[in-house]
Amino acid sequence: MLHAPRLWPEYHSGYYGGFLRDLDGNNIEAVHHTFAGGSVREPAG
Repeated sequence: MLHAPRLWPEYHSGYYGGFLRDLDGNNIEAVHHTFAGGSVREPAG
């Protein structure tokens, strides 16, 4: 894993994502964008 899932406010306030590299060396990103009026919280733990 390159970066564990977390908020990335440098992208925008509702950007929550994680990054990993596959076996071929490709950078893969999983991201969730909140909608207007929504919120994202860091998971407990």
